[in-house]
Amino acid sequence: IWMRLGFLHLLQGSAVAAAAAFREVTRQPDAAPQAWLGLTDALWRAGDVEDAEAAVRQGLAAHPRDVELRTRLGQLLLAGGDKSTQSADIETALRLARNL
Repeated sequence: IWMRLGFLHLLQGSAVAAAAAFREVTRQPDAAPQAWLGLTDALWRAGDVEDAEAAVRQGLAAHPRDVELRTRLGQLLLAGGDKSTQSADIETALRLARNL
């Protein structure tokens, strides 16, 4: 229910409330990659790119082969101006996607 609530808050434009809901989900050891994506999206929309990057890295620690999380890390790094690292993460995501 927390993940659905998080996505509902995102649709309503309430990034802070969405982040709080997604944090509830990601506290669980078996949190799905979509929960981590929701959290990073909410934090990014709230203007907190640094925490969004930290969250996506936590998600990748739990799901190292997840293409969407890897891509999100690349997007966040690009948004922060780190083009060299972003390219490596996007390339890794593409390689992982080819192996699905």
